Amino acid sequence: MDPIIAAYSLLGKHYLLTTNQKDFPESHFSVIETRVLVLSGKAGKHRQIVFLLKPKTLTES
Repeated sequence: MDPIIAAYSLLGKHYLLTTNQKDFPESHFSVIETRVLVLSGKAGKHRQIVFLLKPKTLTES
């Protein structure tokens, strides 16, 4: 987990958009939405799953 990004999100109560949900533990973040992005380029289509995470407050933990 990138601790600087996680700390910024938790302290400022900012949402995160990430491709690796496992880097942000469920004890501190809840998944709001999951999307599949389809990017098209010269090499063809590339699919990637992204997660919108919301930081939990101390009362939610």
